[in-house]
Amino acid sequence: MRRVLQPKVVGGVLAGLLVLYALAGFVLLPYVVRSYVVPTVSDQIKHPMVLREAAFNPFALSLRLTGLEVQEQNGTPMLGFEELFVNVSAASLFLQKVAFDEIRLVMPFVAAKVNREGKLNLMSLVPPSDEQASPPQPTGEPKKLMPVQIDLLDIGKGIIEYRDDSKPRPVSIDVVPFGIVLRNFSTVQVEGSENAHAFTAEIGKNGKISWEGNMFLEPVESDGQLNISGIRLKVLYQAVQEQFQFDLKEGTLGLSASYHFDLRGQTPQATVKNGKLSIDDLTIVERGGIDPVVTVPVFNVEGIQLDLQRQTIEVAKVYSADARFDAWMAPNGVVNYQTLFTPAGGKETAEPPPPAQAKQTQAAKPWAITVDEIGLKNYGASYEDRTLPNPAHVDVDALNLTVKDVHIPFKKAMPVDLSLKLNESGVIGVKGRVAVDPPEVDAGLTLEHIEIRSFQPYLDQFLNAEVRDGVIDLDGTVRFAKEHANKPMAQFQGNLGVHRLAIAERNSLADAVTWNALNVNRIALDVEPTAVKIAEIVWQEPTAQIVMAADGKLNVSRFAVSSPPADQAAVRKEPGGETPPTKPAEPVPVTIDQVKVVKLAATFEDQSIEPRVKAGLTDFGGTIKGLSSKQLKKADVNLAGKVGRTAPFKIIGKINPLSEDAFTDLVITLAGMDLRPGGPYSGKYVGYGLSKGKLSLDLKYKVSQKVLEAENLVHIDQLTFGEKTNSPDATSLPIPLVVGLLKDRKGLIEIDMPIRGNLNDPDFKYGKVVLSTLLNLLTRV
Repeated sequence: MRRVLQPKVVGGVLAGLLVLYALAGFVLLPYVVRSYVVPTVSDQIKHPMVLREAAFNPFALSLRLTGLEVQEQNGTPMLGFEELFVNVSAASLFLQKVAFDEIRLVMPFVAAKVNREGKLNLMSLVPPSDEQASPPQPTGEPKKLMPVQIDLLDIGKGIIEYRDDSKPRPVSIDVVPFGIVLRNFSTVQVEGSENAHAFTAEIGKNGKISWEGNMFLEPVESDGQLNISGIRLKVLYQAVQEQFQFDLKEGTLGLSASYHFDLRGQTPQATVKNGKLSIDDLTIVERGGIDPVVTVPVFNVEGIQLDLQRQTIEVAKVYSADARFDAWMAPNGVVNYQTLFTPAGGKETAEPPPPAQAKQTQAAKPWAITVDEIGLKNYGASYEDRTLPNPAHVDVDALNLTVKDVHIPFKKAMPVDLSLKLNESGVIGVKGRVAVDPPEVDAGLTLEHIEIRSFQPYLDQFLNAEVRDGVIDLDGTVRFAKEHANKPMAQFQGNLGVHRLAIAERNSLADAVTWNALNVNRIALDVEPTAVKIAEIVWQEPTAQIVMAADGKLNVSRFAVSSPPADQAAVRKEPGGETPPTKPAEPVPVTIDQVKVVKLAATFEDQSIEPRVKAGLTDFGGTIKGLSSKQLKKADVNLAGKVGRTAPFKIIGKINPLSEDAFTDLVITLAGMDLRPGGPYSGKYVGYGLSKGKLSLDLKYKVSQKVLEAENLVHIDQLTFGEKTNSPDATSLPIPLVVGLLKDRKGLIEIDMPIRGNLNDPDFKYGKVVLSTLLNLLTRV
């Protein structure tokens, strides 16, 4: 007969089991964790490990650990947390999955440190690998992981401290606090599973990271929104600061974007939408310096769209404002930015890839990048060239640049609009279209009020004079095309002007050369093939003050910097070697319709004689029409002025100085020039002063086929000497007697000196021939 247990016995047994279960959960398990698990783990990781409290609720299936620390050997905390609460779902007991109702981690902390030897302290927690053990071999299909479901994962008030003492300058980065929240998370997609996550963190002062969205692990798929704001770039720069020679003083990073990626198919898919990148208050200085070399207050990239499958990046706008750059070239020719921004070892060139790899790289589909608009506003820069004995300074301000329709690879021309101020007063503008591949330019170019004296240090290399004033103006169109089948490679059409020029000898108070304006109008310049066409050159009110100093040298002769003597060894021929003949360059076609001179004035002062001699040309002007490099083209010359303010001076005829065979047919006349201002010459070399006399010239010059034919008719009227000067330099010839013999009844001296010679003859010197003719005349008298 079967014996039936009494309900009281069953109840007692169940009650006893329940008590045992409760004791095991509430008392035994926490004790085992504190007394056995913690010491065992501590022995395995070879680090002290401390747990302040452990509690387990067997009925709620929840575990709570409080005050866990893994310590360095000296007792310094390395990682741990203030509280870990895990509540296992009862569904785990009946379903084939691991389910948690809640996992909560409060104040987790990690203190990661790299010592001076470059070893990370956290790596000491990982047991050394067994090098003799063979890696596990895959067997069949990979096993699927058991599904994991978490209703709520909450990590809050986390702390991450990182310090790297292996660098010459220690790196320190703190992430305080950070937090992660997951809701309805499952490793597999199931109906009703949101897999919502939220991650927040703070890096440094005011630096915040926020990441929200949904994520599924099997298969991998995620949607979300990432927001980064106020991250100090100085904190991030610490990781690479030893690779460069600059310090990043200020700068904050911001980034926001929504994204989606999906790894379900054979091809990964990822998209980024509505992305925005911002860098604010960027300030860069030299290593250990104070003054900024780069300042960028605002830099924004807006409307970023990325598609991994299509390999496209689209940007709506790149905008930056109020940036400042300070650059200089050191005496060794190196620009400071080359030193600052070249990475350590950056000069080393990588070896070329193997041919097979090169072909594979070339076959890869390139990314397509488009930027609707790039805008720079109110940029500025300063540049100092320290390679010169007197450093040159160039300042750029109010730089504004707009570039639209940028496509990379560069296969399409881009509209460009650039304007800037140069050295405070000058203005430069460029507006047109620019292409990169192949290079092409079609743009309008304007230069306004560019001061020449700002570039004096560069002029000092070949000009021994001081430019005191002068500006350059230019407006026109520039065209350039590297691939130019049936047209010139480069073209310029426009106008050029140099205004208010004033050049003076160094340490002199007086200007030697000046003009009000030099305008070159309607220029048409072609390059490759080269041709020049100019409609008009107008030279307004030029002046020249030519001075012969006491040493007998002209001031203008000292303007050019003398070149150092050429190295004779450099030009010495090698034994048995001969220089191959060079093909003469093709003549450049040049056409100048008209050159116009308005009110030219020139003065000459001879300070080598006492009293000083002064003479001048005033109101000189006129035109030269039809200049051309064509052999048969002749230009008409019609110039006139006054010598000594009263004596008419004219140049009339035809010339062709631009052709290979220069042609000249000129008539030069001077009527009634007063000779008395030249009296000091007469007193010094003749021995008598001048009391009266006028000079008239009628000169005819013809040059053709390098042959000079000149007719020089000289008239001297009423030449009368004054008192004797007893000059030690005076000639012993009886000049007054000779002059008296040359005069006719009316007191007129007429001298006819025809000259003929070949300009290619090295022994033919025009001045020498004239002097010889005069001496022969005097000898005959």
